[in-house]
Amino acid sequence: MEIGLNHDCIASFALNKFSSGLAKHVGRVNRDPVIAAEIYVITNRDIRALQVVDKWLDFIDTGEVLPLFENEAREYNLPSIAEVDWTAEPQHIRFLDRAPFLAVTLVDVGPWDLLPASLSSVLVENSAKLLEAFVFNANKMESLVIEPFKYLLAQIPHVSKPSFSGLVETISLVVSEPEIALDLLVGALEPNSSRVLTGRPLVVRYFVNNLIGIAIEHIDEANES
Repeated sequence: MEIGLNHDCIASFALNKFSSGLAKHVGRVNRDPVIAAEIYVITNRDIRALQVVDKWLDFIDTGEVLPLFENEAREYNLPSIAEVDWTAEPQHIRFLDRAPFLAVTLVDVGPWDLLPASLSSVLVENSAKLLEAFVFNANKMESLVIEPFKYLLAQIPHVSKPSFSGLVETISLVVSEPEIALDLLVGALEPNSSRVLTGRPLVVRYFVNNLIGIAIEHIDEANES
């Protein structure tokens, strides 16, 4: 391209270097004025772009088409729990924050003490999050959440006091049906508290009674309002 006298730019193209057919179809382009221009840099392997932009696809060598993936046939393999690398699985446990309804699938994995040690340790470490996922799903599952919650709680060997306290608070704030909230608190958490909480029995009982008592008062006030 050059600066022209009567036009801002003039252009010359050796179209025969692209293909003789293109040169014959377009004609001679020698120091022609440039009125407007669009420049596209497209590889001759980009079939889609050439179809959209270039009207003379037949004059461009696009004989070599690269596949999007290699079509290599392989035997289908259904992985088992024992074959899974559970060291990376806490990432999937965190997904329960966005999809708490998936927590119910963990009821089908069976007793935790019979699972591979790597999987069992991951579940125990994230037990509070798993129980919380059931609570967040309680308004949709309604009374159907009670038994899976109890089953999951029975698999958990221990829960820290802050996690237990946070779980009680979450139930009192999230669960809209008072009966379901009471079933989770009095029917599930309280009977298991002496097993999952560490400490002197009297101290644990006092801690749990006060905690659940405050939660029940909050539920009653919310229900009356």
